[in-house]
Amino acid sequence: MQYEKEKKVKKIVSWGVSICILIGCMIPCAMAASNDYTTWRQSDSAWNQSVAWPASQYPAATMRYMREAGCLVTSIAMLLRHYNVVTDSNVNNFNPWKCNEALKSAGAFNSAADLIWGSISKAYPGFQYAGNAGYSASTLYDLYSRGYACIVAVNGYGHYVAVKSATSSASVIMDPGWGYSSLSSFRSVNQIYYFSVKGAPSNASKINFDPCGGSCDTKYIIKSFGDIYGTLPTPKREGYKFDGWYSEKNGKGSKYTSDMKYWGNREEVTWYANWKVDGSKINFDPCGGSCDTKYIIRSFGDVYGTLPTPKREGYKFDGWYSEKNGKGSKYTSDMKYWGDREEITWYANWKAQDESDAETPISPSVSVHFPKVSVYVQGQFTDVPAAQWFTQNVAGAVEFGLMKENTASTFNPYGDVTLAETITMAARIHSIYTTGAESFDQSVGDVWYQVYLNYAYQNGIIGYSLYSGNVQEKATRAQYAEIFANALPDEALAAKNSVPDAAIPDVTMQDSYAGAVYKLYRAGILAGGDANGTFSPLTYITRAESATVVARMADSDNRMSFSL
Repeated sequence: MQYEKEKKVKKIVSWGVSICILIGCMIPCAMAASNDYTTWRQSDSAWNQSVAWPASQYPAATMRYMREAGCLVTSIAMLLRHYNVVTDSNVNNFNPWKCNEALKSAGAFNSAADLIWGSISKAYPGFQYAGNAGYSASTLYDLYSRGYACIVAVNGYGHYVAVKSATSSASVIMDPGWGYSSLSSFRSVNQIYYFSVKGAPSNASKINFDPCGGSCDTKYIIKSFGDIYGTLPTPKREGYKFDGWYSEKNGKGSKYTSDMKYWGNREEVTWYANWKVDGSKINFDPCGGSCDTKYIIRSFGDVYGTLPTPKREGYKFDGWYSEKNGKGSKYTSDMKYWGDREEITWYANWKAQDESDAETPISPSVSVHFPKVSVYVQGQFTDVPAAQWFTQNVAGAVEFGLMKENTASTFNPYGDVTLAETITMAARIHSIYTTGAESFDQSVGDVWYQVYLNYAYQNGIIGYSLYSGNVQEKATRAQYAEIFANALPDEALAAKNSVPDAAIPDVTMQDSYAGAVYKLYRAGILAGGDANGTFSPLTYITRAESATVVARMADSDNRMSFSL
């Protein structure tokens, strides 16, 4: 009985072994036929003693074998096997050892024993290195779905694994080292290296250009995943400036530039041109009067410059406004255009010739304190043209002796102003107003500005922190305002404009310099850079802007009239 039982067991085992052998024989064939993945380990005894690079380059003591440094070669071999880059005649005999030998023969390793990615194709022409990208699940999915074979560097570039499959959120890998199946098993996932494989799906996309009302000679370009866009077409549209190509109309979505790479996976996409008005047409409505100039064109940031003066019998012109009857914002020649509309209209405001001026007069008159000490001749500065917004203010600053030339023939209107120069001008203004003359002993101190610095501190124009600080730094507009607000007494800076607290958009009442800025706005010394009165307190002041301030400080008739 026992014999019979043993006989039956042996028979069963025999049949089981036969079945296993049969299945074992069938599996490789099935894998080859179905083009499935074969998972190899770099530590397999069949090749773990193989040197990972030409032995002639290194003494035996420094040789590293497949078991130690063969993860990348093994990953490449698995992908080559899957994509049938090796021919059908030898595919079943192919393995990481043979792959390593082929790479060495092709010179795919450099003198530092690093694999040269682009040289893999020397051994396997159907496997072309296409590029690399920082790892993300979506990037890996995009690459995989577009037919690229992918290898991922993990553990701080200390290990490499082959990608078996990928979705938008997860992937399956073949790990030649530890046998992991997920990238989440590693302490870090660093870089994707991807390859174009002969016979894999196309990875090229057609990118169409929609000029959105303009014209464009280039209708489309063809780019593959990872390609740099390179030079992009520049469309044209009359009256507009091209702002770039976007994924959606009207400047929405993503903006594309020439140095970016294409990471999409669609057969065809469309980019849309975005446009900005290349200057605005400002129309002049004389509101019952007559005006020879019908309109001007100004671009964003342009100074308005000379504005037309309309005529109307029995009335005097009060200025150009954004709304009729003197309502809204008032525009002056030294202001800048910050709008973005294609066309706007300004309206003339009129006062009857016998109508009294409602503005608060400055008393006592400031101008009588500042005699002109020189004569400005147009053209004496080569960088101050006759038609610039700052020309008359430069002339006034020079004639009152408050500013001097930069060189014998230049003023440098766009140059910055230091704190030392700001303090010097404020000291001159204070001294002339209170004593009738500028009287400073230039022998005081080791630096040219010391006498002015001492005077400003002694007369309360600046505090100790500024007196003892680095005054050779460039002056911000906020610092400039704080200094000049103390350069004249309150009666000489009487308010003539309605500027309520918190009316200046970028100066809060909590700012340390707010009192000074509001005082100069109300006195008509400052007016802001746009119709809203924006001050830009932290930007540096230029010599042209400084000339405007000191000219208005000395000449009350030159001060601005406006409201916020």
